[in-house]
Amino acid sequence: MSCDRGNCRRQQVTVGSGYLTIHAERSETTQGKHRSEFRYGSFSRSLALPVNADEDDVTASYRDGILTVSIALKTAEKKASAKKIEVKAGK
Repeated sequence: MSCDRGNCRRQQVTVGSGYLTIHAERSETTQGKHRSEFRYGSFSRSLALPVNADEDDVTASYRDGILTVSIALKTAEKKASAKKIEVKAGK
């Protein structure tokens, strides 16, 4: 997953309970008189992860204003074979 978070001073990525949450904050710094067309403030998004997401294998990088988060997927586990249940006759 990638998102544009240009010039964000603070960024936090958390993973848990089947969700990925990204929180970032951009604050305005002024140097003399100028006009700014950028949006400032906080940003937060939570995304549901697929069932096979490995929450213990997550990496995040920030480069050229783009935050990239990679989440590994767990390998397919063998499905449990069907179990035969004996039905007992009532009295």
